[in-house]
Amino acid sequence: MPYGGNDWLALTQEPTLEPELPICDAHHHFWDCRTDRLPYQRYLLHELVADVHCGHNVRSTVFLEARAMYRPDGPDSPGLSGKMTSR
Repeated sequence: MPYGGNDWLALTQEPTLEPELPICDAHHHFWDCRTDRLPYQRYLLHELVADVHCGHNVRSTVFLEARAMYRPDGPDSPGLSGKMTSR
């Protein structure tokens, strides 16, 4: 069982301490095809949704770009958002 994979994470279940407390997840990244140094290779919307619906009262999240899913070319305007794509 690879360290950090979903099977490994499922080995420990922790109770939600204050399920009514509204939470803003401070930040998250979306990844696809991470480097080989990490055993898990992706974290996309469906993984985030599963994490958000685990008993906590997550009301919002903040997405931070992390050099993932860039095209090597594209228009310079409107800046970085013009060079992002999904796979």
